[in-house]
Amino acid sequence: MTSTITARKCGVEVAHVEAGIWSGDWSMLEEINRVVTDSIANHFFTTSEQALMGWLQQCFQFME
Repeated sequence: MTSTITARKCGVEVAHVEAGIWSGDWSMLEEINRVVTDSIANHFFTTSEQALMGWLQQCFQFME
C-alpha cells in the first residue's frame, strides 16, 4: 500500500492486479490495503467476472 500511495503522490499511474477480490474481513490488514489501493489506483485488472462485479459494486458504494 505504501508503494501505491508514494507512486500516486509522485504522479505515477498505478495498476491494481486482482482488483475486486475482497473478503470483507476488516480484521485482516490486507483487506484494508486492498480497499485503499482500489480507491486510488488508475487501472484495474480483475481475475474473474465475479471479481469484476465485486469491484463495480464497491465503486458505486464509494460514489454514494
